[in-house]
Amino acid sequence: MKPRHGLRALPDFLIIGAQKSATTSLLYYLRGHPHIRPGWNKAAHYFDLNHDRGLDWYARRFPYLSPLGPLSAFAPPSGERSWITGESSPSYMFLPEVPARVQAVLPEVKIVAILRDPVDRLISQYHHEARKGRAPASFEAFVAPSIDTEWPPEGEIEAVRQRCAVPRGFYEDQLRHWRGIFPAEQFCILGFEDLVRDPQGTLNEAFSFLGVDPHTVDTSKVLNRGTGRSGGGIDSAICARLTALYREKNAGLAELIGKRFAWCP
Repeated sequence: MKPRHGLRALPDFLIIGAQKSATTSLLYYLRGHPHIRPGWNKAAHYFDLNHDRGLDWYARRFPYLSPLGPLSAFAPPSGERSWITGESSPSYMFLPEVPARVQAVLPEVKIVAILRDPVDRLISQYHHEARKGRAPASFEAFVAPSIDTEWPPEGEIEAVRQRCAVPRGFYEDQLRHWRGIFPAEQFCILGFEDLVRDPQGTLNEAFSFLGVDPHTVDTSKVLNRGTGRSGGGIDSAICARLTALYREKNAGLAELIGKRFAWCP
């Protein structure tokens, strides 16, 4: 039975992160499949920022089970829906409170993570925050407050989201935490670099995991395009320090997920 709440569908899948790893583009491409219906928000942030709003609030972000909408309460029941729906909130992977909250509502949900070279991811986050006027003048100053922070960081969710940039790249810790709550078969781990290099092949991997047929999607549009190391203005010494840190923190990642990326130890 596919997840539902009242007359609304609930997510069949969640894209949980990582931030600045093409989660927005990935969801946009997936929505190009005829059997994947979008929710009304790209990122509902229910399981982190909006959990106190309740499940009625969350369900309203997703399609009605029937084309009749609210009138479907008066229609005879139909068979199992032929489409799936989902959302992408890229801080879900990072915040330790989220997996248990998801499990309580969506125990059989399919979980998609897309990982990026963690140094490039961090640089892209810095440029993103700088464009919004929320970052210091230099990348080094942006990194300094959290370069010695372990995962999971302590503090309120909103504060952690804003100040703990470096630990967002500790993918092994985060996914090991998720895997302690959900079984391995409910995860699909994709690579940002693979999506850039072979978008259709990467999407077919995701479609297969989600249980829908392969489908050719227009991937020419890139949403929330960021800037990586090639953006310039980043000192090579801090990049080298971060590369060493991330290699240490992700030393067991390939064994955990059964997949190795070029940046992965």
